[in-house]
Amino acid sequence: GQLEQAFACYDRALQLADQAQDTLAQVDALGMLKWLFNEVGAFSNACKCLEDVVQLLLKAGETSALAPNLLELGQLYARMDEFELAVERFEEAHKMALEHKPDDSKLQAYIQLELAQSALELNDVDAALGAHEM
Repeated sequence: GQLEQAFACYDRALQLADQAQDTLAQVDALGMLKWLFNEVGAFSNACKCLEDVVQLLLKAGETSALAPNLLELGQLYARMDEFELAVERFEEAHKMALEHKPDDSKLQAYIQLELAQSALELNDVDAALGAHEM
């Protein structure tokens, strides 16, 4: 039905963006595919899309967009109970937020909260406490 049409449409948009080597169009298409995968509960596919988005953003030098995307990626991993991967992405997100969004204390605090929660899921109390001191 409509979901299949949406997947086909965004997949085609991604193919065209790939052919044109238009990095930001690739990011947009992957973002829509990620959203669709989320909607149908295909979280591992959504993670793959976001991992690709992060690589494309790095390639394009779009560093200010890295922290929010890494944060969302960590949240997806946590949702799938992949807490080690979630912690890694939250740590990367925090580093990127400090480097590229130093005035966004709300983003930094949110990342720290997510990092602490995932660390607690791994029974790493020291890391959870340390997340609040970053």
